[in-house]
Amino acid sequence: AVDPGDASVKFNVSGTISVLDESGNKILEEKYTSPLTAAISGKRINFSAGKQLTKATVKANMYDDKGNLMDEVEIVYDYTKFLNIEKKFSISAPDAAKDTLAYSVSYVDKYKDALSGEAVVYLIAPDGKVASLNQDKISGNLKGEFALTGMADGTYTLKAVEPKEHLSDAKTVAITSVEKPKVTTTLTEEPATTIAEPVAETKTDNTLMIVAVVVIILAIALFAVKGMKKKSEKK
Repeated sequence: AVDPGDASVKFNVSGTISVLDESGNKILEEKYTSPLTAAISGKRINFSAGKQLTKATVKANMYDDKGNLMDEVEIVYDYTKFLNIEKKFSISAPDAAKDTLAYSVSYVDKYKDALSGEAVVYLIAPDGKVASLNQDKISGNLKGEFALTGMADGTYTLKAVEPKEHLSDAKTVAITSVEKPKVTTTLTEEPATTIAEPVAETKTDNTLMIVAVVVIILAIALFAVKGMKKKSEKK
């Protein structure tokens, strides 16, 4: 065993130190090679992030002179968890909505620097029941919306909660029914179809024909009578 204060024992080590932002983007990566002793030592690295960081992760690993991994560590620095920070958590949305309700949640310190956490947003119906719920991570600002299809008219409560820090904010929103498209019915008047009623056949032609036949018959009979008279006179 090595005495923690014994600086005479040294190990040749190498490794990599890197810094990542909240999204996992690498801001810094620096390799090192140095002797390691039992005494506590540290390394200072100066760098510029190029942007404001409220949450960062420092990763480091250590290899011996044969390339074997001896140790690795990951430390998260979260500004949100620092002590005595004045945190402001709020939600904003329109006073009235119909088909969708858009909202914005803000989570910042008194200097308006972004804070990281979790946001749970509730849409509470007039009867006190939760009509809908959204949950997501937040870093400074979070935007979202609720679909209002099928929800009854009334005054709803929009409530946002940061469960880890026990922060919350709420506001009321008047929700009205979604207007259904008006259906216009056009009645087209079809032209009336007139069916001519059958006209009773006149009996004029038939009557004339009968009269003509009667006249012919009478004429024949008259002619026959005259013939018979002539025959009787000759006798």
